[in-house]
Amino acid sequence: MFARLDPEAFEASFQQWVNEDASRIGKDHAPRNFSVLRRFALNLLRQDSSKGSLAMKRYKAGLNDQFMVQILAPLLSSDEA
Repeated sequence: MFARLDPEAFEASFQQWVNEDASRIGKDHAPRNFSVLRRFALNLLRQDSSKGSLAMKRYKAGLNDQFMVQILAPLLSSDEA
């Protein structure tokens, strides 16, 4: 009825979670760089005319590759020549 918890899978999952604490995003210029990237990504989502909150658009872009391409379309077009 219930799936058994695989100890090795649990260990790998837990280890990944612990390793997130060792992230280097807070080191050197990384915080500023990631801040710029986050703002850039959010601005692309804000430009999208589809309905939905910003959080829902982020979620949808993570799950749906076609929606991600729709969001990135202004960057992929070659009309700027």
